[in-house]
Amino acid sequence: MAGRSTGLKLYVDLLSQPARAVTIFCRVNGIEAEEIYVQVANGDCRTEEFKQINSACKVPTIVDDGFKLHESHAILRYLATTRNVADHWYPQDPERRALIDSVLDWHHLNLRYNAFLIIVHRVISVLPGIKKGIYPEHNEAVAEEAKVGLNRALEYVETVLLNGPNEFLENQKEVSIADLSLVCEIKQLLWLESSEQEELLGSRKRIQAWLEAVEKATNPQFNEVHSKLYGMAKHLQDGRKSKEEASQ
Repeated sequence: MAGRSTGLKLYVDLLSQPARAVTIFCRVNGIEAEEIYVQVANGDCRTEEFKQINSACKVPTIVDDGFKLHESHAILRYLATTRNVADHWYPQDPERRALIDSVLDWHHLNLRYNAFLIIVHRVISVLPGIKKGIYPEHNEAVAEEAKVGLNRALEYVETVLLNGPNEFLENQKEVSIADLSLVCEIKQLLWLESSEQEELLGSRKRIQAWLEAVEKATNPQFNEVHSKLYGMAKHLQDGRKSKEEASQ
Protein backbone atom coordinates (compact mmCIF):
# COMPACT_ATOMS: atom_id res chain seq x y z
CA MET A 1 0.00 0.00 0.00
CA ALA A 2 1.39 3.37 -0.98
CA GLY A 3 0.33 6.93 -0.79
CA ARG A 4 0.72 10.81 0.00
CA SER A 5 0.40 12.92 4.84
CA THR A 6 -1.83 14.30 7.62
CA GLY A 7 -4.13 13.14 10.38
CA LEU A 8 -6.66 11.91 7.82
CA LYS A 9 -5.87 8.63 6.10
CA LEU A 10 -7.91 7.66 3.06
CA TYR A 11 -7.79 4.02 1.91
CA VAL A 12 -8.92 3.76 -1.71
CA ASP A 13 -8.78 1.78 -4.93
CA LEU A 14 -9.38 4.24 -7.77
CA LEU A 15 -11.07 1.51 -9.81
CA SER A 16 -13.80 1.54 -7.13
CA GLN A 17 -16.73 3.84 -7.80
CA PRO A 18 -17.32 4.89 -4.15
CA ALA A 19 -13.60 5.31 -3.51
CA ARG A 20 -13.32 7.69 -6.46
CA ALA A 21 -16.22 9.80 -5.17
CA VAL A 22 -14.56 10.28 -1.77
CA THR A 23 -11.14 10.96 -3.31
CA ILE A 24 -12.55 13.58 -5.70
CA PHE A 25 -14.47 15.23 -2.87
CA CYS A 26 -11.32 15.54 -0.77
CA ARG A 27 -9.18 16.86 -3.61
CA VAL A 28 -11.75 19.36 -4.90
CA ASN A 29 -12.30 20.76 -1.40
CA GLY A 30 -8.63 20.87 -0.45
CA ILE A 31 -9.09 18.34 2.35
CA GLU A 32 -5.60 17.11 3.14
CA ALA A 33 -5.46 13.34 3.32
CA GLU A 34 -2.84 10.65 3.08
CA GLU A 35 -4.16 8.58 0.18
CA ILE A 36 -3.29 4.93 0.71
CA TYR A 37 -3.92 2.80 -2.36
CA VAL A 38 -5.42 -0.65 -1.83
CA GLN A 39 -5.78 -3.03 -4.78
CA VAL A 40 -9.08 -4.83 -4.21
CA ALA A 41 -8.55 -7.28 -7.11
CA ASN A 42 -5.28 -8.43 -5.53
CA GLY A 43 -6.94 -9.08 -2.19
CA ASP A 44 -5.18 -6.18 -0.41
CA CYS A 45 -8.31 -5.35 1.58
CA ARG A 46 -8.49 -8.90 2.94
CA THR A 47 -5.15 -8.85 4.71
CA GLU A 48 -5.02 -9.01 8.50
CA GLU A 49 -3.46 -5.53 8.46
CA PHE A 50 -6.44 -4.05 6.59
CA LYS A 51 -8.99 -5.96 8.68
CA GLN A 52 -7.71 -4.04 11.70
CA ILE A 53 -8.83 -0.88 9.91
CA ASN A 54 -12.07 -2.21 8.38
CA SER A 55 -13.29 -5.71 9.22
CA ALA A 56 -15.78 -5.48 6.32
CA CYS A 57 -12.75 -5.56 3.96
CA LYS A 58 -13.99 -2.75 1.72
CA VAL A 59 -12.88 0.58 0.33
CA PRO A 60 -13.16 3.46 0.81
CA THR A 61 -12.23 3.64 4.46
CA ILE A 62 -10.93 6.59 6.44
CA VAL A 63 -9.04 6.93 9.69
CA ASP A 64 -9.33 10.47 11.04
CA ASP A 65 -6.98 10.89 14.01
CA GLY A 66 -7.90 7.39 15.17
CA PHE A 67 -11.60 7.51 14.22
CA LYS A 68 -12.32 4.71 11.72
CA LEU A 69 -15.19 4.95 9.25
CA HIS A 70 -16.25 3.08 6.14
CA GLU A 71 -19.16 3.27 3.65
CA SER A 72 -18.70 6.09 1.14
CA HIS A 73 -21.94 7.93 1.85
CA ALA A 74 -21.19 8.03 5.58
CA ILE A 75 -17.65 9.24 4.83
CA LEU A 76 -18.89 11.99 2.51
CA ARG A 77 -21.44 13.18 5.07
CA TYR A 78 -18.84 13.09 7.83
CA LEU A 79 -16.24 15.05 5.86
CA ALA A 80 -18.83 17.56 4.65
CA THR A 81 -19.83 18.29 8.26
CA THR A 82 -16.36 18.21 9.88
CA ARG A 83 -14.41 20.15 7.25
CA ASN A 84 -14.85 23.65 5.92
CA VAL A 85 -16.56 22.92 2.60
CA ALA A 86 -19.13 24.89 0.61
CA ASP A 87 -22.72 24.40 1.76
CA HIS A 88 -23.95 23.12 -1.61
CA TRP A 89 -22.14 19.81 -1.10
CA TYR A 90 -24.37 18.84 1.85
CA PRO A 91 -26.69 21.75 2.65
CA GLN A 92 -27.44 22.94 6.18
CA ASP A 93 -31.06 23.61 5.19
CA PRO A 94 -33.02 20.58 6.51
CA GLU A 95 -35.21 20.19 3.43
CA ARG A 96 -32.37 20.43 0.92
CA ARG A 97 -30.22 18.08 3.02
CA ALA A 98 -33.09 15.58 3.26
CA LEU A 99 -33.36 15.53 -0.55
CA ILE A 100 -29.63 14.74 -0.82
CA ASP A 101 -30.01 12.01 1.81
CA SER A 102 -32.96 10.49 -0.05
CA VAL A 103 -30.90 10.20 -3.25
CA LEU A 104 -27.99 8.60 -1.38
CA ASP A 105 -30.33 6.09 0.31
CA TRP A 106 -31.96 5.26 -3.04
CA HIS A 107 -28.56 4.87 -4.72
CA HIS A 108 -27.46 1.74 -2.83
CA LEU A 109 -30.25 -0.65 -3.79
CA ASN A 110 -30.97 0.74 -7.23
CA LEU A 111 -28.27 2.36 -9.35
CA ARG A 112 -25.29 0.99 -7.41
CA TYR A 113 -26.68 -2.51 -6.93
CA ASN A 114 -27.43 -3.05 -10.61
CA ALA A 115 -24.43 -1.20 -12.05
CA PHE A 116 -22.10 -3.20 -9.80
CA LEU A 117 -23.65 -6.54 -10.80
CA ILE A 118 -23.56 -5.89 -14.55
CA ILE A 119 -19.91 -4.79 -14.37
CA VAL A 120 -18.94 -7.78 -12.24
CA HIS A 121 -20.65 -10.35 -14.45
CA ARG A 122 -20.03 -8.76 -17.85
CA VAL A 123 -16.44 -7.62 -17.26
CA ILE A 124 -14.61 -8.33 -14.00
CA SER A 125 -15.51 -12.01 -13.64
CA VAL A 126 -14.04 -12.83 -17.08
CA LEU A 127 -10.82 -10.83 -16.68
CA PRO A 128 -7.59 -12.82 -16.35
CA GLY A 129 -5.59 -12.38 -13.17
CA ILE A 130 -8.47 -11.64 -10.79
CA LYS A 131 -7.82 -13.35 -7.48
CA LYS A 132 -10.33 -16.15 -6.81
CA GLY A 133 -13.03 -15.42 -4.25
CA ILE A 134 -12.82 -11.63 -4.53
CA TYR A 135 -15.72 -11.38 -7.00
CA PRO A 136 -18.52 -13.82 -7.99
CA GLU A 137 -17.96 -16.06 -10.99
CA HIS A 138 -19.53 -15.09 -14.30
CA ASN A 139 -23.30 -15.53 -14.46
CA GLU A 140 -25.00 -14.22 -17.60
CA ALA A 141 -28.50 -14.53 -16.11
CA VAL A 142 -27.51 -12.23 -13.24
CA ALA A 143 -26.00 -9.76 -15.72
CA GLU A 144 -29.22 -9.67 -17.76
CA GLU A 145 -31.37 -9.19 -14.68
CA ALA A 146 -29.06 -6.40 -13.51
CA LYS A 147 -29.36 -4.72 -16.90
CA VAL A 148 -33.14 -4.57 -16.53
CA GLY A 149 -32.77 -3.06 -13.06
CA LEU A 150 -30.11 -0.64 -14.28
CA ASN A 151 -32.37 0.60 -17.07
CA ARG A 152 -35.10 1.26 -14.48
CA ALA A 153 -32.65 3.12 -12.26
CA LEU A 154 -31.35 5.26 -15.13
CA GLU A 155 -34.91 6.06 -16.15
CA TYR A 156 -35.61 7.22 -12.59
CA VAL A 157 -32.55 9.48 -12.64
CA GLU A 158 -33.55 10.87 -16.03
CA THR A 159 -37.23 11.51 -15.32
CA VAL A 160 -37.43 12.09 -11.55
CA LEU A 161 -34.09 13.11 -10.04
CA LEU A 162 -33.22 15.40 -12.96
CA ASN A 163 -36.75 16.70 -13.51
CA GLY A 164 -36.14 20.40 -12.93
CA PRO A 165 -34.64 23.50 -14.57
CA ASN A 166 -31.34 23.31 -12.66
CA GLU A 167 -28.42 21.10 -13.71
CA PHE A 168 -28.03 18.88 -10.67
CA LEU A 169 -29.97 16.17 -8.83
CA GLU A 170 -33.18 17.18 -7.03
CA ASN A 171 -33.07 20.53 -8.85
CA GLN A 172 -30.02 21.74 -6.90
CA LYS A 173 -28.19 24.70 -8.41
CA GLU A 174 -24.73 23.35 -7.56
CA VAL A 175 -23.06 19.96 -7.27
CA SER A 176 -23.66 17.85 -4.15
CA ILE A 177 -22.22 14.67 -2.67
CA ALA A 178 -25.18 12.83 -4.22
CA ASP A 179 -24.25 14.01 -7.72
CA LEU A 180 -20.67 12.89 -7.20
CA SER A 181 -21.65 9.45 -5.89
CA LEU A 182 -24.05 8.68 -8.71
CA VAL A 183 -21.83 10.02 -11.49
CA CYS A 184 -18.87 7.93 -10.33
CA GLU A 185 -21.20 4.91 -10.47
CA ILE A 186 -22.33 5.63 -14.02
CA LYS A 187 -18.75 6.23 -15.20
CA GLN A 188 -17.99 2.57 -14.43
CA LEU A 189 -20.24 1.66 -17.37
CA LEU A 190 -17.40 2.74 -19.67
CA TRP A 191 -16.12 -0.80 -19.10
CA LEU A 192 -19.06 -2.27 -20.99
CA GLU A 193 -19.04 -2.83 -24.74
CA SER A 194 -19.72 0.35 -26.71
CA SER A 195 -23.02 -1.00 -28.05
CA GLU A 196 -24.29 -1.72 -24.54
CA GLN A 197 -23.23 1.72 -23.31
CA GLU A 198 -25.17 3.26 -26.18
CA GLU A 199 -28.20 1.13 -25.38
CA LEU A 200 -28.18 2.18 -21.73
CA LEU A 201 -27.25 5.86 -22.04
CA GLY A 202 -27.40 6.97 -25.66
CA SER A 203 -30.93 8.39 -25.58
CA ARG A 204 -30.75 9.85 -22.07
CA LYS A 205 -30.01 13.50 -22.86
CA ARG A 206 -30.64 14.82 -19.35
CA ILE A 207 -28.21 12.30 -17.88
CA GLN A 208 -25.60 13.17 -20.50
CA ALA A 209 -25.90 16.90 -19.75
CA TRP A 210 -25.74 16.22 -15.99
CA LEU A 211 -22.62 14.04 -16.36
CA GLU A 212 -20.93 16.91 -18.19
CA ALA A 213 -22.05 19.42 -15.55
CA VAL A 214 -20.68 17.34 -12.66
CA GLU A 215 -17.37 16.78 -14.47
CA LYS A 216 -17.08 20.51 -15.20
CA ALA A 217 -17.84 21.40 -11.58
CA THR A 218 -15.17 19.04 -10.23
CA ASN A 219 -12.40 19.17 -12.84
CA PRO A 220 -9.44 18.83 -13.10
CA GLN A 221 -9.65 16.53 -10.07
CA PHE A 222 -12.49 14.49 -11.59
CA ASN A 223 -10.47 13.43 -14.62
CA GLU A 224 -7.28 12.98 -12.59
CA VAL A 225 -9.00 10.51 -10.29
CA HIS A 226 -10.72 8.76 -13.22
CA SER A 227 -7.55 8.39 -15.31
CA LYS A 228 -7.01 4.77 -14.22
CA LEU A 229 -10.63 3.92 -15.01
CA TYR A 230 -10.34 5.56 -18.45
CA GLY A 231 -7.14 3.64 -19.13
CA MET A 232 -8.80 0.36 -18.20
CA ALA A 233 -11.81 1.19 -20.40
CA LYS A 234 -9.50 1.76 -23.39
CA HIS A 235 -7.65 -1.47 -22.67
CA LEU A 236 -10.93 -3.41 -22.61
CA GLN A 237 -12.20 -1.84 -25.83
CA ASP A 238 -8.87 -2.50 -27.60
CA GLY A 239 -8.97 -6.12 -26.45
CA ARG A 240 -12.50 -6.59 -27.77
CA LYS A 241 -11.55 -5.03 -31.10
CA SER A 242 -8.53 -7.33 -31.43
CA LYS A 243 -10.72 -10.37 -30.75
CA GLU A 244 -13.23 -9.29 -33.38
CA GLU A 245 -10.49 -8.76 -35.95
CA ALA A 246 -8.92 -12.14 -35.16
CA SER A 247 -12.27 -13.91 -35.63
CA GLN A 248 -12.91 -12.41 -39.07
